[in-house]
Amino acid sequence: MALADRALALVNIPSESRNEAALTAYIEGAVPLEPAFSDGESLLYAKRSGKPLVLLAGHSDTVPALLRALHVTDTVTLSDDDYDNLFIVVAGKDGRPVLLRLKY
Repeated sequence: MALADRALALVNIPSESRNEAALTAYIEGAVPLEPAFSDGESLLYAKRSGKPLVLLAGHSDTVPALLRALHVTDTVTLSDDDYDNLFIVVAGKDGRPVLLRLKY
């Protein structure tokens, strides 16, 4: 399946907060990697060879769990109408995760 077809199929899956199971199942079937974290609604994939790359997307009820899976110790609370957050997690000099929270 071409990338454009996969993207179209993905955006056409209903993804309502607290009801992400169908979306999660589609992504698990499309990504040829084992997830580093999965709780049935949140998925985390990490490329571990070469330069690490992780991309996450989620709703207000799934992002905090994804950040915890990345060992972020900051407490993140989001409401259902928080749509303007960008979270960036980088490794600090000591190897521990550092969370940057940006708003647009």
